Amino acid sequence: MASRKFNFKKITTITLGIFLLIGAGGFTWFKYQMKKKLGGYTEVIDPKPYFEQYKTIGIKNVNILAPDASHFIPNQQLVMENGLIKAIGPVENLDSSIEYIDGKGQYLIPGLTDTHVHLFHSKNDLYLYLANGVTSVWEMFGNKQHLKWKEEKTEGAISPELFIASQKFNSQAGIDKWIRKYVYWDINVKEKDEAREWIKTLKERGFDAIKTGSYLDKELFDTLLDEAKKQNIMALGHLPMSVSLEQLYQSGISELSHVEEVMRRMMNDYDSKGFTYKNMEQVLAYIEANADEVAKNLKENNIAISTSLWLMESLPEQRFNTEEFIKTIELEYANPPISEGLIFKELVFKGWIPGNNNYEDFDTINDPEWRADYRRLTEAWTKANQIIIKALNRNDVTILAGTDVGATSVVPGFSLHDELESLISNGVNTSKALYSATTAPAKLTKQNIGTIEVGKEADLLLLSKNPLEDINNTRAFELVFIDNHYLTKDSKDKLLEAILEANDKARTVDISQWQ
Repeated sequence: MASRKFNFKKITTITLGIFLLIGAGGFTWFKYQMKKKLGGYTEVIDPKPYFEQYKTIGIKNVNILAPDASHFIPNQQLVMENGLIKAIGPVENLDSSIEYIDGKGQYLIPGLTDTHVHLFHSKNDLYLYLANGVTSVWEMFGNKQHLKWKEEKTEGAISPELFIASQKFNSQAGIDKWIRKYVYWDINVKEKDEAREWIKTLKERGFDAIKTGSYLDKELFDTLLDEAKKQNIMALGHLPMSVSLEQLYQSGISELSHVEEVMRRMMNDYDSKGFTYKNMEQVLAYIEANADEVAKNLKENNIAISTSLWLMESLPEQRFNTEEFIKTIELEYANPPISEGLIFKELVFKGWIPGNNNYEDFDTINDPEWRADYRRLTEAWTKANQIIIKALNRNDVTILAGTDVGATSVVPGFSLHDELESLISNGVNTSKALYSATTAPAKLTKQNIGTIEVGKEADLLLLSKNPLEDINNTRAFELVFIDNHYLTKDSKDKLLEAILEANDKARTVDISQWQ
């Protein structure tokens, strides 16, 4: 009898051990797959061979963008020393001891800022930004890896400026809590004291801002913002569904991430069901009638809006014409696992490419009438965002150019130029568009960038054509300056080739048909 009991215990122990091993192995496998999906195993290039380093250097015969981005100051010279702007003045006042680059009458602007990106594990994205003249990014779902990259930059690594917001704060219960925590990596809080401790911890760790989520309780939203103010850390992010627009205005939040956040709340204020086939025209009319009043309140309460407009405008084509749409983006430069997604057994982590595109779910439904209705609904969604951005512009709300890199089909670096085009097509003039990607973000975050003035960091972009005449000219750069390095146009092409080569090694899907 004793022997049988012993054997039973032994079998139970072995069985439990097997289950624990299987569980540990499954968890390790899942973590590996997720890191792979987020670009963590793509070869990281060395950017140093493509950048020239300087101690002191000047540019002469150049037109310099004024601090308000309204015009260029002609025939100037500028001196940089160890990554800072040392002197600016008329071209007649050249310093004979300094080596000058001849600007040839070209146009010098501050480096561009993308105020909404997700780097994930994709470090090559840092160099894609620089290759596109984007010298500063706001990481909107930060983690300890991004903090490490920021620390490496302070130690001399080549990188854009990194402004890092925390993971999203939500306050959910039950299965939703665990899904948000382990699948979406949210910070889930249920108590006020817990929320306050999180703010202190995040500041100590080096985060620049905290990010609010859509599923955050109103009282905890207020608590987080109150503690953020006490700790002097910026609060930004999504508009929780528990918070009305009137409550938002008085909240003290600095920024809303996406024009869509305003649109969603207005849409739900009209009808809690949101857009439907039956009410979409009425919802659009309601948003049109009330958008200016909302914009005035945002302006009065100093709430800036990061745009992500191009993504919203892409939705009809992404959903219903994916094969042709995907040919219009720089797919080859996106980190392959992110753009390809992962499919294993019944778990699907979607990517961008046709057949596995996040927005393509409805493309498989063959009912022509249903598809036509759903396309009209998607187009109404896009139009609602356009109505909001036009109202924000009319009422001089602080607009921040942001693209939501990491979302489907938004390619790092390239996407900011697309975003500026979207702003222009919706009534924002070229001066304000440039301001939204240079001065406005720097003013909000109090970073020492964003304008060309003595003492500012020399994060600069030399363009061959005037961007105030055509916003597309932000793509026509000759030189990018970041810290005490600069990138030439020829070296930029080689840098992009190196990233493309690394991507090709990581690719599991032939994308030639979409290039």
